[in-house]
Amino acid sequence: MNIDVKHLAIVCGTIAFTTLVGCVAYYEVKRDELMSRNIESAIVKGVDPMAARCSYSKPTDTICVVYASGTHRPDAPTLSKK
Repeated sequence: MNIDVKHLAIVCGTIAFTTLVGCVAYYEVKRDELMSRNIESAIVKGVDPMAARCSYSKPTDTICVVYASGTHRPDAPTLSKK
């Protein structure tokens, strides 16, 4: 059986690319599962779930940027935790 180098490179490249895509997908799914568990835990403990969500976000996440700018205003209304 004679496999030339070109076909071998294509097969190896395809395997490497597929593995990379699988690893990234696995990482994202596990990160989302962990975030979900932490948000549920925050709700049970009475912590703001948005704060728990934003602890996992990227710095450019607009929802968390607006949340952070709104929570640090001195005139912003506060929520009482009971």
